[in-house]
This record gives sequence, structure tokens and C-alpha cells, in this order.
Amino acid sequence: MGFRKKLIILLVCLSIVPILALRAFGIHNVHLFADEVIRQVNLNAQKSNDLRFNAVAKHHQKRISQTLEKLETALLFQTYEARRLLRQVSPCQPFDPVAAVPPLSPPALTEHAPGTPDARHLVFGGEGVPPDMAGPVLADFSALLPVYDTIEDHLGAIVLRHYTMINHWVGVYPCRPGYCAAATGHYGDWYPSVLQERLSYWSAPYIDPDTGRPAIALSLPLYCHEDDIFGVTSIIIDLDKMLDLSLDPAATETGRFAFIGKLTPDPQTGRTVIQVFSRTGWAPGRGGPLKTIRPEDLGLREDDAAYQKILNDFHRLRPSIHQVRLGGQACYWDFSPLPHQGAGLVLVVPMEAKPAMQALLATIQDRTRRVELLTAVFLGILALAAILAALAFSRIVTKPLEKLTRAARKLAGGDLEARVAIASHDEIGELAGVFNRIGPELSRAYAIRHAVELASEIQAHLLPHPPHIAGFDIFGQTLYSNMAGGDYYDFLCDEADQGRVCIAIGDVSGHGISSALLMASVRSALRMRARLAGTMSAIAQDANAVFSEDVEATGDFVTLFLARLDRDRQRIQWVRAGHDPALLYNPASDTFTTLKGVGKGLPFGVNKSEIYLEESHPFHPGEICFLGTDGIWEARDAQGGFFGKTRVKQIIRQNAGADAKVIATAVMDAVVTFQEGSSRSDDVTCVAVKFIG
Repeated sequence: MGFRKKLIILLVCLSIVPILALRAFGIHNVHLFADEVIRQVNLNAQKSNDLRFNAVAKHHQKRISQTLEKLETALLFQTYEARRLLRQVSPCQPFDPVAAVPPLSPPALTEHAPGTPDARHLVFGGEGVPPDMAGPVLADFSALLPVYDTIEDHLGAIVLRHYTMINHWVGVYPCRPGYCAAATGHYGDWYPSVLQERLSYWSAPYIDPDTGRPAIALSLPLYCHEDDIFGVTSIIIDLDKMLDLSLDPAATETGRFAFIGKLTPDPQTGRTVIQVFSRTGWAPGRGGPLKTIRPEDLGLREDDAAYQKILNDFHRLRPSIHQVRLGGQACYWDFSPLPHQGAGLVLVVPMEAKPAMQALLATIQDRTRRVELLTAVFLGILALAAILAALAFSRIVTKPLEKLTRAARKLAGGDLEARVAIASHDEIGELAGVFNRIGPELSRAYAIRHAVELASEIQAHLLPHPPHIAGFDIFGQTLYSNMAGGDYYDFLCDEADQGRVCIAIGDVSGHGISSALLMASVRSALRMRARLAGTMSAIAQDANAVFSEDVEATGDFVTLFLARLDRDRQRIQWVRAGHDPALLYNPASDTFTTLKGVGKGLPFGVNKSEIYLEESHPFHPGEICFLGTDGIWEARDAQGGFFGKTRVKQIIRQNAGADAKVIATAVMDAVVTFQEGSSRSDDVTCVAVKFIG
């Protein structure tokens, strides 16, 4: 499709689309207004439900918390008095569950005395206890009666029974002969867990054998010393009474209920159901046999998400609040775990129904249809006028663009002299002027690129080949961050026949062509001076003086490490000009020596009179000397982390048995791999020397 046809379509669209957009915008806003009204009404209803539920839940939690605090405080009081009154008749012994629990088992218990001053308080003794102990023990157990009465005065009917057990003795209150399950040795199975837990313990819910009512035991061990337990004291709590306290007694709201339960498998179907121990504010039957709640009891299916949330509360045993639908009614579900044994307390509060919105929606839909009819008429008239205007305007715009297209095809074919003549003074005329400058700019860019490629080729030829000297295995390698770079290494001092070689490695400030030129200057100065006799210090000082004159006006500099390796003397001599020290690795002792010394002169080019101190260190056959530039250890990965010298040492250690080329190549390959995903910001150079002997 030609540009003119596209322009016509564009102009027509620009004329019609705004009206369509305004029309759609108006209709859309009417719908948004209706949605917002409905949303606000629903939101207000939801807020009202939330406020009502929060008030009920807060009241519910407060009453439960107060009840639990009172029970635990009462148990602490009972524990303190039992420990004070009974410790004298029960000698302290280290805790031994095997020795302590069996004497309290029902088969070993019989009624040792007919009763106490209170006919409801009975004390039982184990078989074989001395008869002369009965009197003192009964007296001490009877002293606990005021404690029990005080607790019942404060807690009322929520307390079913008190138990206090010491070695071979059990006190039960209230317990009438012939009417108390304790008289036949039935206490429940909660007390061994107290001895094992050795702390405040809430038992699992169970059915009290005396009353047939759901109950739970709150117990504490009796300590005579820090770790010695001589008994247990407990308060048996009526779950129905405790649950009654959690709901407002005056609440008559239909559907509000609470229950205590835990998960259990259904013996008939094997499904996981909720075993209910106590409930209030719901169906009748409290105080009867244990019941179960199945999904159909709540008007749900087993695979419903709401029912799975309910089961998940009991599995996790963490407080949670959900909005669920029970039997078609939206409800709040507030789950609170009870201490120990996987039980939970659930409060269910129904939501109020939301108001109907059908009449409002019908009115809004009628108004919307009127707006749609009026705008459709205006759209037909506008479309005809837009097509006529687009045909006239498109010809004016497309003619100069056709000229630009023909000239661009010539430029793409390699004709850098292609030009276009457009006399207009608008944006198209400016575009033609920019196009006419592209050819000359491309010619200059090609020339610069050719020069850079030539410089890179020359620099590659300046890098030396490793010398072949008996006793040494030498290899060097450089990777530039650009086509040319400022890293430098060289093999100097023409003393191969004497078993000596000089190695230089340096790093010129900056990157690119300018650094490559400075590198050539340093190379020339060092090569000229190294051919003359002199110490390492003299070579470095003379080369620095020559280089400093070259860069005096620019402020450029180069760091350098210059070393002489003497095979016969087995020593390394070096000077440093601001460069990182070399590493000397001994595989026999697996140690690295940093060739740093006491002197670290300034880089070349900073001070032409700088004095460089010469250092020396012995080497032995098999050792490896590694020289590098900071582009290795300062290389960064995609996350900004440094390569570091620790990795360099690990690579040298792992390749210590290989030749110098393998060692140097392994380091360079590791740096390249480390920088995958990030650009290389600095040149990378290294030289590896292995002393063969």
C-alpha cells in the first residue's frame, strides 16, 4: 500500500476516531459511574459487616483470653499451695517417669481412707503404702480445701474437678464415694504428658467420666528443687461452660455460633471431618455424645474451596479469619488455636444481606442508549467530509517524500555522493538537509575505522614472542577492551645465552588509540635502555626520564613491573613503578609469595627524577612466577563482583603441573567466562614463567 493511501486513511481516522473516542468515553464514564455507585453501596455494606464482626470477634477474644488467664492464674496459685503443703510428706526425688507414673496407674490404686473432713474430698493411696502415713497425708491434703474453694468462688461452674497427685497418693475434689470415677481408678490419660512436658500443659479435649461433659485438663508439675518433680496438680475445666463465656449471653442473632473441635477421620467413610467437643449458639444437643461436622452439615461440598480453607485452619493451627458461604449464607469464620493437641475454637458470624441494585441499573442503561443514537448520526456526516479533505491534502505531502525515497536507495547501493533537492522550509526540507550530510559523514567514519583497524594490526605485531631460554618456560597474552589498548608486556635484556631474561609488564592510563600510542613510546624507551648495561633501577630510572618528557604536557602515566630472572643464580630481581606485585607460587609447599618488597616507585610519567629501588628473591625449579595487570583482578561480572586475586591463585594452583601457556591461557579464559553478560571495561594482560631447572 502506497504512502498516499496510508495518509488518506490516517486523515480519515484522525477525523473520525476522536468522535468515536469521545462517544466511547462518555458511555464508558456512565458505566463507571454506575459501577462506582454500586461499589460504594456494597463497600458501605461490607464495612458495616466488618465493623459488626470486629466488635463481636473482639468481644469474643477478650472473654476467652480473660477466662484462660484466670484459669492459668488459678493453676499457679493451686500449684504454689500444693508444693508448699505437700512437699514435707513426699520426699524429693529426681524425676523418673518410669518410676513415677506406674504407681499412679488405676490398677494399683485403692481407697486408703474412707474420707476427709469434707465428704466431697477423697484421698487415695497406692497399694503397699505404710498405714502410719495416712494421717499426716490426709491432714496435708485437707489443707488444700480452702485453695480449691477460693478458686471455685472466683471461677464458678467452669471448674469441674481438682486433682493433686504425689508419689503413691492422689487427692480428688469434689469426689463423693460411689459417685466419682476416681474411686475406681479412672482419671483420664492426661497426667503422664504433664510429667513428660515438665511445664504448664493443656490436655486434648476429652469426655469427663463423672459428668459425661466435654472437658480439658490444665496441669503443672510440682517441683521440690530445680529439676526434681514429686507430683502433679490439675484443674479439670468444663468446655461447655468455658465456651458459653466466649459469646455475648444476650446475643440472639440467627446463625451465630461457636464450637471447639479438631480434625479426625470419619470411621464410616474415612473422610477427614471435624470432631466437635463443645458448641454454643447453634443446634441443640450440647453435653451429649461427641458429634462431627461434615461438609454437608455446613451446606458445602467436600471439594469446595471454603471447606478446604476450614480444614486448612485446623491443619496449620494458626489464627485466621475467612469469608465463607455456609448453606448459601455469607459468613465470617474466625479460627483461634487452643494450646496443644491440635484443637481450635471457631466463631461463625453471618453477614447482613446487600441491598438490591436492579432499578438503578435499568435507568442507567436507558440513558446510555440515547447517547449512542445521537452520536451515530454525527459520525456519518463527519466521515464524508474527512474523506474529501484527505484526498486534497495527501498529494501535497507525498511528492517530496518520493524524492527522498529515490535518493535513499542510491545511498543504500553504495553511492555516497547521492543528494536530494527539496526547496520547502518545513520538517521535510530539514530532513532533506540531514540526508545530504549523511554521505560525507559516512565517508569520514569509514576512514577513521580503517585507521583504527590499521593501528590495532600494528599493535598486535608489536607484542613479542616468548623467548626460548633453557631452564625457563615463558608465555604472555593480552586481550584489549577496544580494538587497541594500553596494556603492555615485553621480553628485554638480550642475555639469553647467559641464562638471563628481563620481563616487563605495564598498564598505560586510559584506553583506545591514545593508550596504544603511549604503550609504543614506553616500549621504545625500555628496549633502547635495556640494550645497555646497568642495574634494574638504572634501566627503570632512565626509561622514566625519557617517557616523562613525552607526556609532560598531557599528564598521562604508565605503571610498570620490570623483572630480571637469572637461571644460574636462581634469583629474581625487580623494580616496581606503581604496578601490582608479581606472584611466586611454590607447588611443593603450596604457598604464594607476593613480590612486593619495600619499594614502590611512582608510575612512569609522574616524576622524571623518581628513584626506583631494586628488590630480589630466590626461586627454585618447579616454581611459577605470574605477572598481570589490574584488568584481571578488577574484572567485574554482570552483578558487579570482582574477579579478585584469590581466583587467580586457585587457577595457578590447579594448573601448576602444566606449562606456562596453559597457565596463562587458563587465567585469561576464566576472566572471559567471568565477564559473560557484561562489557569488558579494561585491557587484560598476563605473563607466566615456569622455572624448569
